[in-house]
Amino acid sequence: MKPLIALVVDHPLRDLPSTTLLAYELAKSGADVCLVPLNLLMAETFAIAPDLLILNNIRRTTEGVLSGCIEHNISYGMLDTEGGLYGDLAPFEVSFSERQDIRDNLACSFIWGKKVYDFIIKRKIFRENQLLLTGSPRFDFYHPKWADFYKATQSNNEKIVLIPTKVSAANPIGRTLEQETKFLIDEIGYDEETVHRWRDVGIKQVKETISMMKNLSKDFPDVKFVVRPHPHENLDTYADALSDYSNIEVIRKGTIDQWIARSILLIHRKCTTAVEAMMAGVPSVAPLWVPTSANAPDAEKVSKLCENYESLKESITDCLNGKDILSEENYEAQKTIIDDWFFKIDGISYKRISDRLIDIVKNKDLSLKKDTKKLFFRFANKPTSIRGFLGRVAFLCAHIIPLKLWGNLVHPHNKKWENTVKSFSKEEVQEIVSAIAEAEDKGKGNIIVESPSESTNYPRYYQGKSIFIRNK
Repeated sequence: MKPLIALVVDHPLRDLPSTTLLAYELAKSGADVCLVPLNLLMAETFAIAPDLLILNNIRRTTEGVLSGCIEHNISYGMLDTEGGLYGDLAPFEVSFSERQDIRDNLACSFIWGKKVYDFIIKRKIFRENQLLLTGSPRFDFYHPKWADFYKATQSNNEKIVLIPTKVSAANPIGRTLEQETKFLIDEIGYDEETVHRWRDVGIKQVKETISMMKNLSKDFPDVKFVVRPHPHENLDTYADALSDYSNIEVIRKGTIDQWIARSILLIHRKCTTAVEAMMAGVPSVAPLWVPTSANAPDAEKVSKLCENYESLKESITDCLNGKDILSEENYEAQKTIIDDWFFKIDGISYKRISDRLIDIVKNKDLSLKKDTKKLFFRFANKPTSIRGFLGRVAFLCAHIIPLKLWGNLVHPHNKKWENTVKSFSKEEVQEIVSAIAEAEDKGKGNIIVESPSESTNYPRYYQGKSIFIRNK
């Protein structure tokens, strides 16, 4: 019996390629893998009951599912998809669950870089034997090994300037501003003063960014400016304000590394994407008059700093004329920053992580897996409404209720899920798997992708959304 490893996908636009890369390697190494949507984590986990669950964080918001994992012998680990480049690591520490049983039972945690690794040990957040310094698969694609992976997305004809934003505390998606503030304080655990500062500065940042973009559009009519809000941000805030500017596109499609590969310049404020751009050989500039509460000052060490708008215009003009706008100090900073925060950009972080995960499941007694019906009934189907209560009643009669009706009763949100930014499909995963197979195995790989309906891992009483990857 092959072990089943579940990998959580938070934001597909950011995380799906790298998570699929890891899944591909795990499948080659003998495991069955499922890609689990974060916003359906509880239901999916206990419908599938994997042998090992790898989450993107260990926070208060995941304590419910982790309690069930501990009780029912489902091992779990963490592969952080967000945190790796910080100025102040205190907010990073605050975000972790404070429950000691959840920390103690963590099977593994894969760390981006040495500074975070040393901080976790110093603060005794986790034990050293729970940690592995691996780098992040998110950045594997910047290694020359994967040069062909994005070849189809590149164009020699377009002059694209990329502007990634990250102001979710002031411009949230799916929540009001008040709801986002409450979520960050009550659910994540950040202090009220900090969250209010993020919100207030963020509101100013959005306003200044929009103003800057309008001016750039007028001053550089032959340049295509691509504004790419963070997946946590509301795209419409920018799209509505910039809709009258024909050479500005506000997008939420494609991964950030795909857009970097197509760009001649990146404009940011203390954003990890500046380091990513340098990895890809794309220069970046930082407009210092645009306020930010971002906690990544090292990101601007690899960028040209622009004190005012005229300086930014000059930098863009130089870049369009083929001039290298970065200094020796910028290039020297890159190596230090990679060593401190990213471990290695050698294209094989995913292999280091896969090797450890395979070791964990090899040493695990897979026969101890619990009854998925009991798991699902107890943890995944807690009634929060009359419809939810009816779903629990339907559970008791699952053997006589048609599957489609059952799925709609238990999880009415499933129908809406396909239209959210959190959704991903078999076709999207298959496209990534095919590109990986071409780059890694000359197109001769034996890895197959299965939709939820094609998988035999789900119980008959649940309509799942996870995508399965296995070696045929």
